[in-house]
Amino acid sequence: MEDTGLSQRIRALEWRLRVTIALCAATTGAVLLSAWQRADHHNVITGKRVIIEDDKGVHRLILGAPAPDPVMGGKTQKRRSPFNGLVINDAAGNEQGAIGAMDDGTTVMCFDQKGRERVCSYVLPGGQAGVKVSDPQGNDRISLKSSSGTPPEIQILDEHEVPVASLRSTTQ
Repeated sequence: MEDTGLSQRIRALEWRLRVTIALCAATTGAVLLSAWQRADHHNVITGKRVIIEDDKGVHRLILGAPAPDPVMGGKTQKRRSPFNGLVINDAAGNEQGAIGAMDDGTTVMCFDQKGRERVCSYVLPGGQAGVKVSDPQGNDRISLKSSSGTPPEIQILDEHEVPVASLRSTTQ
């Protein structure tokens, strides 16, 4: 009789062990699945700068906070304020465009040619917003401005940046 009671107790303990192992396996599986899903669907890269180089090692795209000062004509030029955003360089590593925000509160999106800004849209800290289009020599030729307190204005400028035509709203 004692043998039967002992057998029943062993069977009960074996059953409890199987249930415990199954629960541990299920918990481990749930934790691993949760970690896999987070890693697979919520990837985050944290850093100060990402640089994409071409096959010659030239920095072509730079995403930085802050981004480096621009290189123009092979020489580094100082920005008026630290810039955070995307910088686009040509095959020689000279800046050809950028989009981002400066620490002084200015936001910009500019595209350059041969070291000169050709098309630039901006929002200044004081609220003025605009777009400028320049000729290949770097002279502003078209200007569109809007700010609080003054009517919006579009100007066409000559090669000396003197307005030759202007369109200004009669209302603010």
